[in-house]
Amino acid sequence: MSRAEHDVPAGRWAWLTPQRLVVVALMLGLLLRFLCLGSKSIWLDEVLSVRAARAELGAFASGSVERYHPPLFFLILKGFMRLGTDEALLRLPAAIGGSAAVLLIYVLSRSLFDMATAVSATWFAALAPLLVWYSQEVRGYSLLVMWALLALVALAHLALQRGAGWWLVYVAATTAGLYTHYTFVLVLLVQLLMVVGLLAAGRGTRAAPLYLAAGWLAAAVLYVPWLRTPAAGAFIDRLTSASLYYNALTAGRPELLQNVSGAALAWFLIGGGLMALGLGTWLYHRLLRRRRAWLVQVRSSPIVRGLFIGLFVLVLVVSVLPRGYTMKRYVHVLWFLVPLGFGWLWPWQPGNERLLRVLFVLSLAASLVNVLVIPKEQWREAVDLILAQRGHADVVVLEPAYMSMPFDFYSQGRLDAVGLASHEDVGAKMAEVEQGRERIWLVHHLADVNPAHVAGIQQWLAENAILIQSSRLYRLQLDLYTID
Repeated sequence: MSRAEHDVPAGRWAWLTPQRLVVVALMLGLLLRFLCLGSKSIWLDEVLSVRAARAELGAFASGSVERYHPPLFFLILKGFMRLGTDEALLRLPAAIGGSAAVLLIYVLSRSLFDMATAVSATWFAALAPLLVWYSQEVRGYSLLVMWALLALVALAHLALQRGAGWWLVYVAATTAGLYTHYTFVLVLLVQLLMVVGLLAAGRGTRAAPLYLAAGWLAAAVLYVPWLRTPAAGAFIDRLTSASLYYNALTAGRPELLQNVSGAALAWFLIGGGLMALGLGTWLYHRLLRRRRAWLVQVRSSPIVRGLFIGLFVLVLVVSVLPRGYTMKRYVHVLWFLVPLGFGWLWPWQPGNERLLRVLFVLSLAASLVNVLVIPKEQWREAVDLILAQRGHADVVVLEPAYMSMPFDFYSQGRLDAVGLASHEDVGAKMAEVEQGRERIWLVHHLADVNPAHVAGIQQWLAENAILIQSSRLYRLQLDLYTID
């Protein structure tokens, strides 16, 4: 991790000093995260956040509201909801966290590397489409990245002997991250690798491992109260459930491990993971200690640069595809490593500036696509459409049944709606729904849906009603039937 300073390109771009470049990146990152913040509908996961934020703290601890997330983000959201529940306000905590993360990327890269790397890393972070996307969602993922970076900044200051007071910041940020999402444990691995890397480079103090260990211990003590709650217990039970590992470990043949408990599998994987971590950390230390200069030379290789340019384009494409959100949200906690890595590969210096301008433009375009083009499930538009055409004897049938949550968020009791669970008898339930009704709206989700159940509802409607209107919104199908 060299701290050699690089010059900023001269010529017509000379007025763009490193400091000005960073300020422009921070402003652009802020603009992207607040641009059209409330323009898209709230979708199911976001409504789940709103629902959880309305609960009392005791409900969190009991697991009756949210069983797979710690409570900190929802408590923060609860405070913002006292001001209102419009889309922009609900997404404000995420936008603030995402904007702060860009600044923290600059501080961290400036501490670990040099100003040229920090400039590039800040621009990559400001324009990263995936970071922008989750900065505009009523979920805690952007705050998770903010806590991760704040903890790393504090730990870097400790490791570089810049004031023991940073230890309190480190403990607070690490604890906050753990109380925001369980995947924050992955950040602990990054913390360890950063300290090992600084020691291998001859920059970290001998006290750095002690600061790290003491910080982990303090955060663990502060986290114990949550681990003792039924909500955390339910999550741990899920992690030690045999069904979670069987298919992955047996290639779809669970009978091979039918006599092995989930707890045994979990401890086996934990033990194997710790052994791999120890070996990997040792190899990582040796690589940086003995091959650091070689790594710096390799990043300038045309082959390596070409491979990473291809990887950069692939990252942009994946970031804007409206698919794979489950995987994206789980890797998002470590996504800050992407701009840091690209910043190290292409620091803002002569020879890189032309390529960097192209990469920044591509990244900006991808972020604008995420903000302005890629929609979310259009529940607000669906409710508005039905309200504009509703009759006094209309009823709305929702499939799947849990989609009644985003529908109710926007309808606020102004529409009669019924959710049909997949286990219910379609004929009996629909006969009950039609009593005293003149028209039925069928609203079903186009992605998260049980095709056989929808087909059953549609068959009943075809036999007992007449389709008079059909509308398609993003991921939603709205069909209006009049009772025959």
